[in-house]
Amino acid sequence: MFSLLIITSAILANSCQAQSKVVGEIVNGAPSLTMDKTAILKSYNQNLLKASGIDGQFTDVVIKEMENKQYILVFSGRSYRSSLQLTNNAGKLAPTGTSCTTTDCSSEPHGCEVTYGTGSNAGTVYCSPCGNGGKCTKTSSSISLID
Repeated sequence: MFSLLIITSAILANSCQAQSKVVGEIVNGAPSLTMDKTAILKSYNQNLLKASGIDGQFTDVVIKEMENKQYILVFSGRSYRSSLQLTNNAGKLAPTGTSCTTTDCSSEPHGCEVTYGTGSNAGTVYCSPCGNGGKCTKTSSSISLID
């Protein structure tokens, strides 16, 4: 029974990973982009516009480590800042369909970021509020926002 559970978990993990492109990995304990930055930006800009109508015109992207070894992609542009949830499967980082985007608090270090619930809220993904009370848009899609 225990062997069957491990094999089933491995099959499910591999099939989930196949649905999303790996954009980064953990190298020597630090996150690193492995997908071409230009390709990530082009894909995210197009898919976020389709999913939520936001034309972010993002020009840079980095991987940021959150608490509890959780990771997000952080996109920045002239006006917008957006973050995208990543899954960590054996050190391989792949995007999901949950993002948080703002113009109102794009200069804040932690405003409008994908945030992971803890304790009784573990597994919940939400957007952190803007410190200045500004608008933050959460986009949830059944597909990855990077293809």
